[in-house]
Amino acid sequence: MKAHRSLTLLATLCVGLLLGGCRSTWDFWKDNAAGVVKSQRRNAHHIHRSLDRHFLNYDWDDPYLDE
Repeated sequence: MKAHRSLTLLATLCVGLLLGGCRSTWDFWKDNAAGVVKSQRRNAHHIHRSLDRHFLNYDWDDPYLDE
């Protein structure tokens, strides 16, 4: 009977640690995915501006084009 309680306690402890680890692991992957998406959008925007500047001779930083 005492071994059964010890195994139950050990199993409960292991499940608790695994669930606690899942939360931090999920947060890590979620933040990592958000950073990847943000960097890909930034790179695509930079490519878009470079192509506009090269092919259309359009400068996004020119204040006189906003009028």
